[in-house]
Amino acid sequence: MMTETNEGSITMVNPENVVREYIDAKDRHDWDALVKLLDPEYVSIDPSIPEPVKGIEPIRQYLDMLTDVDMKTRILSIMSRGDTVAAELEITGIIKRKGEFAGHTILPHSFKITFAKFYRVNAKGLLTEEREYSDTATKMQALGVTP
Repeated sequence: MMTETNEGSITMVNPENVVREYIDAKDRHDWDALVKLLDPEYVSIDPSIPEPVKGIEPIRQYLDMLTDVDMKTRILSIMSRGDTVAAELEITGIIKRKGEFAGHTILPHSFKITFAKFYRVNAKGLLTEEREYSDTATKMQALGVTP
């Protein structure tokens, strides 16, 4: 994948590096750095959220929910082909304050979740799409949501 710089030279974009930067920014709660990695038409699809999250402003609102969550993402495996990156991830974290997720009250506790994500990175080095594949029941239970 290539993109042109202002000087007219060609720079290679490594989609895996973009995803690693995105994950690191999320773990550090550096929302400004994270949003800079998103295409304006970015879409996030997560089976635990009823509708896809589209665009940068809705993503910022979603990120605000993570402010009271200390988390660390471990990349178990990552691979790419063209503009698509597949990653198996393990997140460990601590929810520090009572809050809400998907209409449910979440109490402070620690958690561990494993899932897979597919990302798309455009020629400008921006994420255009993020799709999560997970066992929603197990994820919700880990987050403290019980039926």
